[in-house]
Amino acid sequence: AAATIIVDYMEDSSASARGFTFASRQNTSSLAPPTLVVDYTSGIPMPNPDEDNDGLYDAWEAHHFGSLSGGENDDLDGDGTPAWLELALGLNPKDMNQSFRAALESSGPSRSITWQNAPGVTFRVESSTTLGPPWTTEVTIPGSASPATLSHPVPVDSNRKFFRISASKP
Repeated sequence: AAATIIVDYMEDSSASARGFTFASRQNTSSLAPPTLVVDYTSGIPMPNPDEDNDGLYDAWEAHHFGSLSGGENDDLDGDGTPAWLELALGLNPKDMNQSFRAALESSGPSRSITWQNAPGVTFRVESSTTLGPPWTTEVTIPGSASPATLSHPVPVDSNRKFFRISASKP
């Protein structure tokens, strides 16, 4: 037996219908389970995943916050990482133990700072000879899906240097 369900998304009365077709197909093999085929009508725009235009996917926001009232710069768990960055990095915005972090890695005589990579994020490595301003940009790196982590070399010399990594939307 097969069933077809059409789900239409209308944004306003002048918009054209958008839809998905879901069909259940019985397999001919008695050992194989039925398959579910999802056929998106091509050429028709997808629904907006951020209907409230707050910079967070509505499904993610509803799942983690229970509503769409959160904002992209909210930090409900107080870990210092805004919601938009927790979404981009795949972190739990309600777990203060999951936050944007960098680590100093050593391999023989060389050292580097490493951090988690994500598409849709621009990372800027800055340095200073004091723990305050002025901060000098060492490198700006656009995030991507691969590799999973990014790194920046840290010079090993007698000059004291502090580093920080900032993340922003491109």
